[in-house]
Amino acid sequence: MKAKIGKIIIAVLTAAVIAAIVIYVRNNWQDFSIIAALPADRLLLYICLSFLAMVINGLSTKSLASAVGANLGAVGWLGVKMVSGLIDTILPLRMGSVFAALQYKRAYKINYSSYISIVAGSTVIGTVCQLAVVILALGLISVLGIQQIDAAAVIILALTIAAIMLVLFIMYRFKDSDMVRVPLKKYIQPVFRGFWTLMENKRVVAWQILLNIWSLLVIACMYLVSFSMLGLPVDFLAALLYSAIMHLLSFFVILPGNWGINELLLGTVALILGESFNDGMLLSLLNRLACIILYISFSMAFIYPVLKLGAKNKSDKTTITEEGNP
Repeated sequence: MKAKIGKIIIAVLTAAVIAAIVIYVRNNWQDFSIIAALPADRLLLYICLSFLAMVINGLSTKSLASAVGANLGAVGWLGVKMVSGLIDTILPLRMGSVFAALQYKRAYKINYSSYISIVAGSTVIGTVCQLAVVILALGLISVLGIQQIDAAAVIILALTIAAIMLVLFIMYRFKDSDMVRVPLKKYIQPVFRGFWTLMENKRVVAWQILLNIWSLLVIACMYLVSFSMLGLPVDFLAALLYSAIMHLLSFFVILPGNWGINELLLGTVALILGESFNDGMLLSLLNRLACIILYISFSMAFIYPVLKLGAKNKSDKTTITEEGNP
């Protein structure tokens, strides 16, 4: 009963947020109508850059999976990511990740604790990289006098860093602990151990940092193109800040596609940078449009091989553990 009530609340909340966005766009249509008249060549370039960012994200998953002994094929690291991305756009609470976990267990025998370790590793490394870029970009924007940074933004950033440090400390402190009084110990501890096993793999960590930097630069280029399309001043530091914020948001999906959350935060970033809230909304909607086009297109192409993924391995009952051994 509680589960049904929770689903109803999420569905109602999602519908309310989407309705609010539709009403907001309708009331400010003069600002948003520019999307309907975007130059086709630059829109195509933006979509191609979005696809490149998704490919880099898939390669990140492939690299992390190799640390637990799984060799993902193209369907695994690209197809599953596209389909799970579409699911996350439609359903809340990262249901796409649940789908991906099921597919990886079926096809590559990656157990759930190993998969969660992979997701945790990707999230922590990515978050640290993005926060470093946010600090760098805000610092340069302030030092160069481009825009005065609001104290509230600095406080929120400091609290975020403190929260991440606390989570990492807890994961490190209890990875080898008996955890006698901790509920669900048999599920939590393998995740902690698996995460630190990944962190000790210098090759994988180096690849993750490199892929995150590539992704940041690609997404920054996306924003430079979008600035140009929307007639906004082209500023690399602003593009880098938007890139880091958008990358951070991709790790924490609550509502389907983070509808409303992305728009609110990017609108706020636009205000911090001296632009209008509508400019941030436009950037978010443009990014959402490109993602939806790619997710739908590639999900249609990959859905059959993704659903068939692992059929050839049905007879193989071994499961890869955190160390990559049966």
